[in-house]
Amino acid sequence: MESFICKVTAAGRFTLPKEIRKALRLKGGEYVVVALLGKAAVVRPLRAEDDLLAAIRTKVKKSGLTDAGLRKLVDEAGREAWRRRRRSTDSRQVLSQ
Repeated sequence: MESFICKVTAAGRFTLPKEIRKALRLKGGEYVVVALLGKAAVVRPLRAEDDLLAAIRTKVKKSGLTDAGLRKLVDEAGREAWRRRRRSTDSRQVLSQ
């Protein structure tokens, strides 16, 4: 495991080394989660998808929905999204003619 030395400013800030940002695929403006693990700090990217998927998992478990039922709902939602996108594309083509 590689280690890096970072200087902490009076305001408590420090810069994550480039190697760590690259390994975590972090870009400017993104958020990270910092957690204490004993006397160590663990940094991981906060991805909106992580929170969204966790929320969906919780709701699905509480609802009693089966895998088959969930697949059916996802398929229906996908078809509806495709129809909406298709209508939107078709209307733009009509307007441009």
